[in-house]
Amino acid sequence: MLQNQTVNDFIREPACFPVEGSDGPYTHWFGGELETPVIPPGGDAPCHLLYTIDTEDPLFPIRIEGTRFLPLIYCQQYNAAAMSYRVENGHITVDWIESLKWYPNFPYDAYPRAFPRRQVTLQPADQQALHLLELAVDNNLIAEPPSADQSRFGGWHYLCQGVPAIKCRNPHCRGGSLDVFGVIYQSPVKGVRIWDPDSDWSDVEIIYQICSACSSIQVCNRCT
Repeated sequence: MLQNQTVNDFIREPACFPVEGSDGPYTHWFGGELETPVIPPGGDAPCHLLYTIDTEDPLFPIRIEGTRFLPLIYCQQYNAAAMSYRVENGHITVDWIESLKWYPNFPYDAYPRAFPRRQVTLQPADQQALHLLELAVDNNLIAEPPSADQSRFGGWHYLCQGVPAIKCRNPHCRGGSLDVFGVIYQSPVKGVRIWDPDSDWSDVEIIYQICSACSSIQVCNRCT
């Protein structure tokens, strides 16, 4: 049962997707390294930085008080563990990680310490198309579930195992819903593979959820 019987959902508006390139007044990027590496308590190596998002961009669906540039991190080499972290005034605190087993050659051999930094811009998603797809899935009107390889923030997402039924791991939180605000797939930018260097593996989802009460972020992966 979820904490305080809350129900996790999607943050549906606005909805956008990141594309490589620079356009407009907001600066977002994929990859690179954090100025201060984030090593989970008891861990041996830092997490990877996937995206850094300028949350002043009105296309991005969430805001965290005191934080303009939001780092979206994940710990692939920690056995692809789920983790929970908070961003407070630019400082990242990891409250929980599912596993501390670290593998230097996972998800593949010679896994990079960091991904190449690429500037990206956010483009609006078609909300009507997302709504129609949601209705089709809910009513079994399509022969097989849709696949996706375009990372996106906001809106409805097809998730192969549904919205993760988790509770907030912040020890100081009074309890809120953990709502999905983003999903990242295998190939976020050209030439980069998160899970396999030679395959698309587009069915692997890195899912980001945010607590409605305390703004803690939980990230996990799911696959078919």
